[in-house]
Amino acid sequence: MATLIVEDGTKPVGANSYVSLEAADAYHAAYGNLDWPGDESSEQKNQSLILATQSVDLLYGPRYLSFVYPDTHQSLLFPRAWFTDNNGIIVPENTIPVCLINAVCEVALMNLQGIDIIPVESSANYIKAESVKVGGVAIEQEYWLPKTQESYEGFRKVDLLLYPILKTKSGSSGGYGMWRLIP
Repeated sequence: MATLIVEDGTKPVGANSYVSLEAADAYHAAYGNLDWPGDESSEQKNQSLILATQSVDLLYGPRYLSFVYPDTHQSLLFPRAWFTDNNGIIVPENTIPVCLINAVCEVALMNLQGIDIIPVESSANYIKAESVKVGGVAIEQEYWLPKTQESYEGFRKVDLLLYPILKTKSGSSGGYGMWRLIP
């Protein structure tokens, strides 16, 4: 029997999910996800939420903005030190971002649908580079395209949901419009 211990920002011992069963039920009801089972499947849904939390932390955790305080003994990768997300919103410490909760709900549903929630990373090219030369001046631009390619096949919605709290693959937050002049 899977015991769901929800991380709510207080760092409970043994936390294994960012989402309570009630919150997941409300999320899926709000978005009309008919594949989310009814009340009779609470054990199956609890297990799915635990696996989805693990999946999201394993796949996206290395790219989460901010850091976990080193002196904590928390079980999951959130909560973290306060930070400003890619939308310019301050995320206080000891909170679980709504976008992370929503992403876990989506991955839990994928798990119940039989989708592999620990997929191999897509090999798509994420960087677009272009150079323009006018007279003696050349401009080279590189763009990170996180919203146009999915990190993991079938995870586009999860990528989009988590974008606010992820570093780009180049290591910076945001990631639009890096440019430099070439003499």
